[in-house]
Amino acid sequence: MRPRPPWFDTLVLAIATAALFAAAALVLFSTFMMWDDEGYVLISLRNFAEHGGLYREVYSQYGPFPFVFYSGLHALGLPLTHFTGRLITLATWAGTAWACALLAGQAGRSLPLRLAVLAAAFAYLAFMVSAPAHPGGLIVFVTLGLSALG
Repeated sequence: MRPRPPWFDTLVLAIATAALFAAAALVLFSTFMMWDDEGYVLISLRNFAEHGGLYREVYSQYGPFPFVFYSGLHALGLPLTHFTGRLITLATWAGTAWACALLAGQAGRSLPLRLAVLAAAFAYLAFMVSAPAHPGGLIVFVTLGLSALG
């Protein structure tokens, strides 16, 4: 049996990620929760981006990192809307699952292992649908991204 080319595993993971990304987008952009954590978070982020004064004028129980991140996006011209919050949630969801698959790839060079970890991470992170734009998703993404780079 001929060995696989080195780019094959990356291509398979990219295709699997794209399929999971599409499925996640369908769920994320078609779900409405009865509670409004998303609105609360977006109002807090928007108030900070426009007025500053975190903890003094803008109440939040979260740390400053998400506020600085979203404020930077707002300064670049990205509106802080439900659509933007959900896009960033989708990107962090996919990025975190991808980082998990990279870490699994570093531990064992098995493509089935990487695909299983990718699918399991996507399934585990499905809770992000219940509170898009919540800082927890961004924090998980940054933590896993730094772990994969380390």
